[in-house]
Amino acid sequence: MFTISKHSLQGPTCTSVKEYLSVEDTEKEQNPYITNLDKGVKPLVLNNGYLFFLTPAGTIQGQYLASHSYLPLWRGPQDTPEGHYRYFLQSLSLLKFSNCLVAAGYIDAPILYTVLGKKCLENLELDIAYRSYQKGKNLSMVLTIESFKHETETNILLGNVAMIFGLYDVAENFFLKSSKPSLALDMRCDIQDWSIALNLAKSIASEQEQLICRRLAAQVEVILIVSNSLF
Repeated sequence: MFTISKHSLQGPTCTSVKEYLSVEDTEKEQNPYITNLDKGVKPLVLNNGYLFFLTPAGTIQGQYLASHSYLPLWRGPQDTPEGHYRYFLQSLSLLKFSNCLVAAGYIDAPILYTVLGKKCLENLELDIAYRSYQKGKNLSMVLTIESFKHETETNILLGNVAMIFGLYDVAENFFLKSSKPSLALDMRCDIQDWSIALNLAKSIASEQEQLICRRLAAQVEVILIVSNSLF
């Protein structure tokens, strides 16, 4: 079973569905789900995780894939905390983020909102990411997403997401490919990476070269002073 993400920091992706047994697994390289079928059956149709197949006896039967095994069993508000947790993890692995948000509401565990928010950002599902961080009471992330979530250009959105994760080179590439390449320069100035900012200014904002040169010189001077004081 594979999931497709049209927008991610790696571009459009098609990846195998990983088996998460805990939220900690979401940060690890996990094995994919494996569904075992009886010998001799021939798969026919897959619909929302339910596989119809032809048996050697000539009858059509079906079963849910392992990746979807708990989704039809989930009992909503009546389910147990363990059931909500399992439903959350399976939905997360399948990128069914709306399901995750509902399940997390039945569990008193703020970490679930953090994990969900991160996964949503990685797949540019900003509305659910915003709501997840809201419910997790992460005000800084709420304000950060609020600052760009109404942007309509994909490269600018991905650039902002990359910045959140500290992937500044990735963010720069997205900004430079957008209709507002000056955002790459703004980012480098914000993080005081003056040497790269100077190179960018030469190609996209020559009027800022002198200012950035002065900032770079001041930064180098501070570094030299600190270095000399250590020896």
